[in-house]
Amino acid sequence: MIRLTRGFFFFGRIALSYFWLFALIKLFGRKKMRTKAELVHQKNSIRLYTGMLRLQGVYIKMGQVLSVMGSFLPEVYIRQLEKLQDAVPPKPFSAIKRAIEREHHKGVDEIFESFDREPEAAASLGQVHRATLPGGQPVAVKVLYPGIDRIVRMDLKILRLALRVYGWFVPVARIERIMDQVDDVLKRETNYLNEAKNLEE
Repeated sequence: MIRLTRGFFFFGRIALSYFWLFALIKLFGRKKMRTKAELVHQKNSIRLYTGMLRLQGVYIKMGQVLSVMGSFLPEVYIRQLEKLQDAVPPKPFSAIKRAIEREHHKGVDEIFESFDREPEAAASLGQVHRATLPGGQPVAVKVLYPGIDRIVRMDLKILRLALRVYGWFVPVARIERIMDQVDDVLKRETNYLNEAKNLEE
């Protein structure tokens, strides 16, 4: 519920600033409000970047997709969102250890001969660690973040609602293509076997 509230507040704040901007444009004209519009874009692009980075998960993935497909956004947004391509902070080893032990009902030291505490790669929904099985076989261990399935479902609902509102100003077909792209990326990222196979290759 806290995450849901934060998501609505996050997008609601941006949406309200644009409703106010459009009201001013209607009153005074686009030309007189040009400087004001640029300031609103600048402020909201920073809000969007910092908010997505703070909320992580699907929000970071959405920002990454928008940085590539969001040609309809003001340039200042693209510059901010591009920073999300390399901005996925890894979870601490303590959280990863708990997730593995909860899943397998065994300690990490019982399952693996060795386990690298630092991740090989960190994504928006999980991260990959190098490890060695008893007997010496090296493996890549993909750990999805705890509760990520529920978080993904919740975040997608918020994002679809936010994009539906944004769709009042942008062609709906484009918004739908972006959401389809996000759905596709999320499915691939949550596929344990595919990511492990890709890493080994």
